[in-house]
Amino acid sequence: MRMRRKRPALAALFALFALCLLPPLIASAQQYVAWESDPEQNAQVKPGDRIRYAFTAEEAAAAKDWTALRVQLGDGLLMREDSVAFEPADQPAASPGPGPEHPPGTGDPGIQDVQWEIVPGNDGFVLLLSALNAGDRVSFAAVVQAEGEVAAAVRTDAFSSEISHTLVIPPTPAPEPTPAAT
Repeated sequence: MRMRRKRPALAALFALFALCLLPPLIASAQQYVAWESDPEQNAQVKPGDRIRYAFTAEEAAAAKDWTALRVQLGDGLLMREDSVAFEPADQPAASPGPGPEHPPGTGDPGIQDVQWEIVPGNDGFVLLLSALNAGDRVSFAAVVQAEGEVAAAVRTDAFSSEISHTLVIPPTPAPEPTPAAT
C-alpha cells in the first residue's frame, strides 16, 4: 500500500488561507483618520462629563467623489448638535465663508471648492461631502450618560475608525438607616 504525502497539500491550503487574510490585515493597518479627544482616548469619564472629539482625514481616506461620512456615537453618549464643525483642508480656518477676494465659485486656482452638508441623526450625524481630502477636519462634542458604551466611530464605504473611553460610575451612597420607632 502506498501512502500519499499530505504536507504539500497542507502547505498550499495554508498559503491560500494567508492570501485571503493578508489584504484585510494590510487594510486595517492603514490609518484613515487621526483622532483627538479631550479627555484622551481610553481615559476614564463619569456621567455628565463632556468629551470633545476631532478627527483629521489622512491621505488613505481621500475620495474625489461624493462621500458620506457617518459619525456614530455609542449609546453612552449624547450628541451636542450645535458643536459639529467641518474645516476643509484647502481653506483657512479663520475664514467662515467666501470673502470678497474669492466670491463663491471663483476660489483660488488649483483649490477645489468642497460642497458639504451636516445631517444630524439620533446617534450622531452624517457629513455629506463632494470630496474628502487629506487634512479635512471634523470636530464635535458629546455628553457622557449614566450607562452605555462611550465610543465614537467614523465610517464611509471605504473605511471605519473608532475611539473609546472608559465609563466610571461613582458608587451610590448607601441610604442612612432610619431609627426604629419604639
